[in-house]
Amino acid sequence: MSKPKKTPGAVLQALIAQYQINPFFVSQKTNINYHTLRSIIFSNGNVSISTSLRLAKFFGQTPDFWLDLQRTVDLEEAAADKNLQKDLSKIKKVEKPTEKPVSKKSQAKARKKNTLNDRRKRASRTPGSKHVSRKKKR
Repeated sequence: MSKPKKTPGAVLQALIAQYQINPFFVSQKTNINYHTLRSIIFSNGNVSISTSLRLAKFFGQTPDFWLDLQRTVDLEEAAADKNLQKDLSKIKKVEKPTEKPVSKKSQAKARKKNTLNDRRKRASRTPGSKHVSRKKKR
């Protein structure tokens, strides 16, 4: 026997029964469209972010609770999709490029080139650049 799915609709239906209220009352108090609420209850509709915020406020949970329920259902549906699984089987993981080990000599050389004087020299050699000297003329 398979375990019953914990969908947002099933949880919402259980909460409505627990509090002994009806979907219309929830719809009025949360300002969620009645038809949207019923489609969630009967597992035809999805819980959006705004709906999760409203239900969380009304029933005293976090919005993440409702969004996690929806995410779990979406992932289960995607896992059951044969066309998606076929496409996923064709995708290969990207490989990281191999990095060359940096020698201590080249590290020291790189540090040396970044001195202020070296930057000034490189700037003066660049065509169109003007090197501004900090020495004041008297």
